Amino acid sequence: MAQEPSDVPVIPDWTKLLDGKVAVVTGGGDGIGGAISRLFAEHGAKVEIAEIDPERAERKQAEITDAGGTACAHVVDVRVDCNGEALLAKLTRYSIAQLHLKPGMPVFALVKSVAFDRHNLSGPLRSYAAGDDPIDT
Repeated sequence: MAQEPSDVPVIPDWTKLLDGKVAVVTGGGDGIGGAISRLFAEHGAKVEIAEIDPERAERKQAEITDAGGTACAHVVDVRVDCNGEALLAKLTRYSIAQLHLKPGMPVFALVKSVAFDRHNLSGPLRSYAAGDDPIDT
């Protein structure tokens, strides 16, 4: 059975596709992360800006709120030396812990806008003794 245009629900406001959603953007104060923060806010998301640089975090928060959006700046360092072991999962867990988000808290999007150091990614895997891994929180 073919889909008909009448099968698609009406979207009343295309500029508010993320209305009421929470988006966490690491590196959200500038560059690609900053652009993502701004765009998500323009579409109605409450943006949690995770940024290492306090000035960039505050500047992006002000830009978003001045434009009528909702944003909160968090000055956190989510850099971690994972040496390639389950990198994105570890970064995500670490970021969530640094922002004090709770399990079950509804977060619509978690955007990892980070730079990777090629040297660290190509090195040997580091193994930690039980309890010593800085990300196992």
